[in-house]
Amino acid sequence: MKFQFVTCLSAAMLLPSLVLAKPQVVTSTEDLAAIAREIGKDNIDVFAIAKGYQDPHFVDPKPAIY
Repeated sequence: MKFQFVTCLSAAMLLPSLVLAKPQVVTSTEDLAAIAREIGKDNIDVFAIAKGYQDPHFVDPKPAIY
């Protein structure tokens, strides 16, 4: 009984943070990121892997947290 109460309590505490979190969108190029920003407005976070001055064919993908 105590375990169920603790589980329900922790789920209730985490729920608002999951609902309020913005989805993150990752695109390969800046032009696709601009399209995603225009569609998502302020409701999403957008990140482009290749910057505008880089050739996307020669960008080395690396794991990172942004």
